[in-house]
Amino acid sequence: MSKFRSLCVLCCALVLVVSLSASAQTGPASAAPVAFQSLTAAEQEYLQPFAAQWAQLPPEQQQKLRRGAARWATMTPEQRQEAQDRFDRWQALPAEQKQAMRDRFKAFRQLPADQQARIKKGLERFRNLPPAERQRLREEFQNMTPQERRAFLHGAETERRAMAERRWLQKLPESEREPMRTMLENFTPKERRLFRRAMQSVPQAQRPALRSELLALDPAARLRRLQALAPPEPPGKAPAGDGLD
Repeated sequence: MSKFRSLCVLCCALVLVVSLSASAQTGPASAAPVAFQSLTAAEQEYLQPFAAQWAQLPPEQQQKLRRGAARWATMTPEQRQEAQDRFDRWQALPAEQKQAMRDRFKAFRQLPADQQARIKKGLERFRNLPPAERQRLREEFQNMTPQERRAFLHGAETERRAMAERRWLQKLPESEREPMRTMLENFTPKERRLFRRAMQSVPQAQRPALRSELLALDPAARLRRLQALAPPEPPGKAPAGDGLD
C-alpha cells in the first residue's frame, strides 16, 4: 500500500472511529476555520490526504479531523491496525446497513447523559480486552439471531443492575442487609422504581429512618407508602432503571 493510500485509509478510519464511537465529542459550534499551513507538522503529515479540500471543510469537520490525528498519534500499531480493519469493514457494508448504524449513533446522542456514560464505560471495557477476545465476542454477537442479541443485551443490563444493587446493599448496616435484600427480591419492577424514586426524594439524613419504616410495613401498606412518597415520572419518560446506583 502506498504511503498516500495508507495515510488516507488510516486517517479516514480514525475519523470513522471518532464519528461513530460512543466517546466522540462534537466540536464547538463557533469553531473558527484553521488554515492547513497553520497546523503542526505532525497534523499536516496525518491529514495530508485532506490538504486540497481543507479550506472548504466546515470548521467543525476540521476540528474533528485534528482530534482524529491527535488520537492517532497516541495509538499503538495494534490499535492503528484495528482502526484500519474497522474502516475496511465499514467500507464493505451495504448502504442500508451504514445508514442503520448512523441512525443508532444519532439515537445514542439523544439518550440521557447517564445512559450515555454507562454505554461508554462498557465500550471502554470492551476496548481494553485482548484483541483475540474482542474478535471472539464480535463474531459471537454477529452470529446471534436478533432475538438472541436482544436477550444478550438485556442480560448485560440486568447484571449491571444486580451489581449496583449489591454495592448499595453493602453500604447498609449489616443488620439491614438481609431484610432489605429480601424486600427488594419480592418487589415488582414497578415497586422497585417507586422505591428508588422514594429514596431519592428524601434528604440523605432521613433515608435510614425511611428504610426502617418500609421494612416494618406489610407489602400492601409499603406499596401505599411508596406511592405517596415517590414523585411522579414525567409524562413520556421511559421508566428509570431498576438498579440502585
